[in-house]
Amino acid sequence: MNSLNPHQQKAVLATGHCLVTACPGSGKTRVLAVRAARLLELHPNGKLLAVTFTRDAATSLKERILEQAGETARQRVAVGTLHSLALTQLKRAGQFKRLASPAEQSLFMRRASEHTREPISLEDAVGAIEHIKSCMDTPPPPHTGPGAEAYHLYQGYMDQAGMLDFADLLLLAVLSMRDGSATPYRADWLLVDEAQDMDEVQMAWVEAHSKSGVETMLVADDDQAIYGWRHAMGYKGLTLFLQNMKAGLVTLPLNYRCDKQIIESAARLIHFNQERVPKAVEGVATEPGLVRVLSFEDRIAEADAVIQEALKGHKEFAVLARTNQLLDAVELKLSAHGIPYYRTGGKSLWDREAPAAVLGLLQAVSEKSHAGIVTALHFAGTRVTAMDALMPSDNSNLYRKLIANMNEPPAKAAKAGSLERERLIGLARLCREWDELFTQGRTSLVIAGVALWARSHLQPQHPEHQICDWLSETLLRMRGSLPERLRVLQRPRKRKSQEGVALMTLHSSKGLEWDRVWLLGVETGVLPHPDSPLEEERRLCYVGMTRARHELHLSWKASAGPSQFLEEAGILGACNPAA
Repeated sequence: MNSLNPHQQKAVLATGHCLVTACPGSGKTRVLAVRAARLLELHPNGKLLAVTFTRDAATSLKERILEQAGETARQRVAVGTLHSLALTQLKRAGQFKRLASPAEQSLFMRRASEHTREPISLEDAVGAIEHIKSCMDTPPPPHTGPGAEAYHLYQGYMDQAGMLDFADLLLLAVLSMRDGSATPYRADWLLVDEAQDMDEVQMAWVEAHSKSGVETMLVADDDQAIYGWRHAMGYKGLTLFLQNMKAGLVTLPLNYRCDKQIIESAARLIHFNQERVPKAVEGVATEPGLVRVLSFEDRIAEADAVIQEALKGHKEFAVLARTNQLLDAVELKLSAHGIPYYRTGGKSLWDREAPAAVLGLLQAVSEKSHAGIVTALHFAGTRVTAMDALMPSDNSNLYRKLIANMNEPPAKAAKAGSLERERLIGLARLCREWDELFTQGRTSLVIAGVALWARSHLQPQHPEHQICDWLSETLLRMRGSLPERLRVLQRPRKRKSQEGVALMTLHSSKGLEWDRVWLLGVETGVLPHPDSPLEEERRLCYVGMTRARHELHLSWKASAGPSQFLEEAGILGACNPAA
């Protein structure tokens, strides 16, 4: 207790229902662990229940609690996710059905979207079903719209199959506690972490325990509520808890993570939000740190600047962006420089069809290999059944066979259809040309030709059209033979462990921290994103800024204009036009 600051001590000693608003880097997990240990020590027969949103977080929190309370308290501590705890409740009450697999849920959702009277896309049907399941209100009747009808169809399929999905677990647990067929957990205290991320059903599960006599503490930061699109209640949910449960309020305002300039800039930004629990955000660090704002002509120039920063040291360095697509240019440049990196929260550049086809064809030309041709034909739209017909029956190398006799594809190819035959013959002719150019040492023409072929199979506005341009330009600038260049590009992504530069979206970065952070695309039309509420976008930017311990770089494309968030944070005046 003596090592805690006064705000943390107040949270540990709080009695009755309580909301703790914890600013980034304020030591909330330590507060939870110390509070839990103190309660268990003061009440030798008391039982504690703690709730998190992920299994990893649950395991980590339980370990932290037992470090403080000792192993003797293990039998009196239960920590789990909301869904795992609800599942146990239903099993005890004899109400559990089989949990549908993700594939089964997808099948039922697709069937539901295809059988509504009014047309509805699968994406919209899924959104409607998830929204209805996140609310405690009675589901709307089927005739009120295709979304409501899709929900009822989906539930009908689930009921016929005798299955539940994850959302059903919590809703059924809440309804069962209300009608008495299931009982709340027998605990004296309930601790809920990341409470700003709870939706209406999850909050109802918590309040059912609070109303049954379980002393409840929510730990949350409404300023980091960035999952409104998942129906998280954020500020609204925390306010309702304060009102409904007549709960006390404690704030942890001290940030131990970020250097002075970083936390002050982030605090200025978040104070522009109106819907937030009133609180100060204060830094403890005396070191000034670095906040740097830069503008660039285009994404490649922006990525080149990131590479220069990464070359100073790739450990404890993260590149964050509002959308996954914005990370592509940086990933390409990191690969070209052989800098270790890992990418989470979205698909890698190299997992996209067009880049994979370009690299596959270049590899086929340089190594006379078979696999790249198959990848390219798939990318060009060749059907799987046609692909089988195009394969040489003697299992010989397709590439060698193509360039040897480009006008006569395998005899089986007659079964593939005229379009597939023409596609194969066309590619065979190009492969012959590229093979001759490669033999003559005219590598640049091979690279340009393969990239042009890939672009010809994409619409001009397709995002991978630009990626093909970037990939071609990058390969042309690299030194060494074509096989050497391809090996350099492939080397960083062959690493299995999470080492090197971290590439991720702002949403995926929540809960993490690094010494140096670079926020890409902090510009008009990107951050804030036009399709998302302004205050949620501001919170998202705040989350990104507060991931940085010592250095924060923010960049934007000159043609788009700087984000309003840079001005609100008071850092636009420090802008350095780098290109």
